[in-house]
Amino acid sequence: GTKAILHVSDIHSNPLGVEVTRQLARQFDVSAVIDTGDLTSFGNPVEARIGDLIEGFPTPYVFIPGNHDSTANRVAVGRIEEVVLLDRETVTVGGLDVLGWADPTFTASNQTSTEEGNTAREEEAELVVEAVEELTPDILAVHDERLAEDSYGRVPLVISGHTHERDLRIEEGTIQLVVGSTGATGLGSFTIEADLPYEAQVIYFRDGLPSAVDYVSFKSLGSEFDIQREVLEVDEELLEESQAP
Repeated sequence: GTKAILHVSDIHSNPLGVEVTRQLARQFDVSAVIDTGDLTSFGNPVEARIGDLIEGFPTPYVFIPGNHDSTANRVAVGRIEEVVLLDRETVTVGGLDVLGWADPTFTASNQTSTEEGNTAREEEAELVVEAVEELTPDILAVHDERLAEDSYGRVPLVISGHTHERDLRIEEGTIQLVVGSTGATGLGSFTIEADLPYEAQVIYFRDGLPSAVDYVSFKSLGSEFDIQREVLEVDEELLEESQAP
């Protein structure tokens, strides 16, 4: 009765990140891929061509845009048959209801500063929690966890990216999982000398609740990957107390 979901993020136009995602989706026999944004990087229209690599994916590819995904690139990627673009709505994959909330900003052009972007996300968090309370999803998927800060205690699991650093913690009974960069921080990994891994995580669910996560990292395609497993346990009593009117 266990279901598996592959969580990726911050591919940043690196085609190898998409190939890593494809390999992991097959090897771990997941029900779906959830990409929490920054699939592209600079907002250039040509970057939307990375969506061509998603065509023919073995599973549904659920995409929640991030702050580096321009409006035009969001639309272009969303047209791909295998892609389910989520923004303020839910989709059911593997028997799990996923609420996706796209980042309200586009900061790659520098027209919006980091500070202004963070303020916009914190303000948007009030709308996110209203949707969580109305739709009661199993998973809340956002690019930047600031969008979920008012939803802790209201949903069993929040997944995000943005920071390019792995994190796992419990907030008011909600499990918060942040994945590192599935694109090894993007195209810059081709032009600088750095030992940056390709990172992703496979989240396992039993009876609709997260039960374990495998954190997977590659040094390069064709090499062996490292897996670190963490057992997850939702505090259902604390969640019920937080959800009570």
